[in-house]
Amino acid sequence: RVMHELAHGSERSKDTSNEVVQDLIYSVLTLRFLSSPTEALFLQKFLLTQFMPIFRCWVFFIGVLVVMLLLYDLMETGATPFYVMLCGASVPCIMAVLLCLRTHAFEANAEIYATGFVIAVTVLKHAYDYDRQQHALLFSGYYPVLIVSGVRVRFTLICAIMAVHVVLIIVRLLILPAMNTVSAMSGVDVNRPEYFVLMLGITCLSTLYAYQLEKQMRKDFFVDRKSVV
Repeated sequence: RVMHELAHGSERSKDTSNEVVQDLIYSVLTLRFLSSPTEALFLQKFLLTQFMPIFRCWVFFIGVLVVMLLLYDLMETGATPFYVMLCGASVPCIMAVLLCLRTHAFEANAEIYATGFVIAVTVLKHAYDYDRQQHALLFSGYYPVLIVSGVRVRFTLICAIMAVHVVLIIVRLLILPAMNTVSAMSGVDVNRPEYFVLMLGITCLSTLYAYQLEKQMRKDFFVDRKSVV
């Protein structure tokens, strides 16, 4: 009887070990754990330790860039009432957004709200560049790096943000004919294919980095959880 119980316990341990290995492999390939409780625990740790602190800093950094941009436009266009009002309202608006990031309503669906916010910022950035006839090749090229370094949402949401960014680049540089194709600063044609290929390459590398980062985080979470258990 003792031998039978030992054999039965060994089989259960082997089955559990196989399930653990399958869960890890599935998570590495699909970026999602087979076990729903394990996935929920990972998302909770992911949001608390990786997403929220870095995203608050990212929003503050974007806010500083917006204020500097408004001040630059103010100096270029003169002290018109519209820009004075815009500059005066920008700082309170940024503080209000930072306060909203600490509310329970935001934290309950933080990734979805953050993704929508980043997509809105991306659209406004490209719309501003087009309205001002600014090509912003350097910033547009490295904008995906800024996203993956400060917006630690899951890989599927990062892909959605990158897709919007690439589509807007295609629309700006390849479809809309009204924009001047010669940069005033460098005097070169910004619609040359190599510039688009460069932007697309940086976007692909940034997306790959986001995938590798989440995969490594899932491995670390899996190992830490099993060592505790």
